[in-house]
Amino acid sequence: MGLSFNKGINIRIKNSKTMSTDNSKEQPMGKQFKVLTNWNKELKNYPTSIPWSMLNEEQAQLNHGQSLTRLNERGGMGVSEILFNIKKQRLQFNKETQADVDELNLLIKAYHEPN
Repeated sequence: MGLSFNKGINIRIKNSKTMSTDNSKEQPMGKQFKVLTNWNKELKNYPTSIPWSMLNEEQAQLNHGQSLTRLNERGGMGVSEILFNIKKQRLQFNKETQADVDELNLLIKAYHEPN
């Protein structure tokens, strides 16, 4: 299942220093959220962080009972957890796959591309 960033997340550029998604507070464009270290060496191009403003605070509370700030302090989230957050879906624990990593990398790329 693909996720269209412009349709699903509806990114709005407020000015050159901040970005906002539908359900997140404004964050500096450069602020990054940590991706938990992957110990599976078979997964390639595993990101180490993503733009904070891609994530949804309300979904973090639903899925983890913690704020994005607290999750980041504790090391971040795994790729599949991040995908569930971005898609605003309830968390399901499953093994991360290369397809998950590739999908997240595509979303990050789409996020950085001009509309």
